[in-house]
Amino acid sequence: MSTSTVPMPKPSSSSTSDVPEMTILNRVAEIPMIACAIQQLSSTLSTNSYTAYPYSTAKNISVSAYDYSKPLQIRLSPVIKTVDGYANKSFDVVKSSFPYPFEAQPEDVATFVRQRRDSAVSFVEERRLNANKAIDERVRTPAINAAVGIDQRFTPLVDYLEKTAATQLHTESAPADTQYQYQRVYVLSRNVTGQLYDYSNQTVLVQRASQTADSISALASSAQSRILALSESLRTELQRVQASLAATGASAQHSTTEAGRQLAATIRELGTLATAQDLTVNEKVARARAEVEDRIRPLLAMMQRNVRAQPAPSTSSGNGHVE
Repeated sequence: MSTSTVPMPKPSSSSTSDVPEMTILNRVAEIPMIACAIQQLSSTLSTNSYTAYPYSTAKNISVSAYDYSKPLQIRLSPVIKTVDGYANKSFDVVKSSFPYPFEAQPEDVATFVRQRRDSAVSFVEERRLNANKAIDERVRTPAINAAVGIDQRFTPLVDYLEKTAATQLHTESAPADTQYQYQRVYVLSRNVTGQLYDYSNQTVLVQRASQTADSISALASSAQSRILALSESLRTELQRVQASLAATGASAQHSTTEAGRQLAATIRELGTLATAQDLTVNEKVARARAEVEDRIRPLLAMMQRNVRAQPAPSTSSGNGHVE
């Protein structure tokens, strides 16, 4: 491993022997880990466009400062040598007790750290897998088995409900690949809900149709009653006319005989029409209207003309002359 590339200040030729040297600094800088760190730092500062110039300037300033401090270093030479000696002895003691930090290469340290990291990751992953496995074996698997057992106990009940729904509501069965009973129950509830919704709509439609039919029946019954009442009223009036014809004098009988027969036939026809069971209301109304237009109106008009054609009744006075 190469040492630091940072140049250390060098004494001038005129006073090289007089300036004390701090050997402890060189020994520390020669430790592989520290030397690598200094080299990397110096390389980074030298190659970076933002720090290259300030770094070069700082090195020049440090060299100049070192040269300016030589008189002071010469004056403090005994003290510096003593401190350097004690520092080297302490360095030797620490190095003999813990040699690895002073001898370890950066590549070896990086490999060791990588191995430790991989080992820690493997340990954590193994612990996680073991924990998941333990949870699966002790918690999840028993819970799933218990849930499956409980689910299977509902099989007869679900079969019965499905069969009943298919028979009564004509619902479809769950798909053949359905594995669990709660899935079958979900499909069954969805189908039953749809069927009930359809039945509810059909019930509403049937109820509305029933109400309409009731209204029509009520109107038909009312029309039937009105037709019967009108027919009965017409028959009553015609019977009065018939009675009036019967009370007509003998001189008028020959002109009203035919009208009386037609009137009697019309009264019978109205009675038959009012009590007919094989005719609808519309048919009764149509036939009653035809009877009135075709027979009753012409008959009444003919009878009215016959009545007007009859001579006025004569009255006799006491002397036998017609008044």
